[in-house]
Amino acid sequence: MVMGETFMTRRQFLVCSTALFGCSLVRKVNADNNASDVPTPPIGQRQLFLDDACIERVERLQCVVNQPKKHSQNPVVRPDKPWESRCQVYGTALF
Repeated sequence: MVMGETFMTRRQFLVCSTALFGCSLVRKVNADNNASDVPTPPIGQRQLFLDDACIERVERLQCVVNQPKKHSQNPVVRPDKPWESRCQVYGTALF
């Protein structure tokens, strides 16, 4: 045996493994109990709704799809690395 080198017995390994596994289970149970299924909506801020999943009730609202505006610098897809110069991406928003 080299000086400063320690070995773990099978019993010590099993005890440590069981303790770590138990701690991970306790942490998961606590995380599940503290997790909220409904996200807290920001108050006084604009929100983008892509679907009706987070909407509990709709009263006096109208769904409006605005016409997109093209940015003057067209920053949607710009290659910034040498290997990105000949990239062809289909199915993206390109002007």
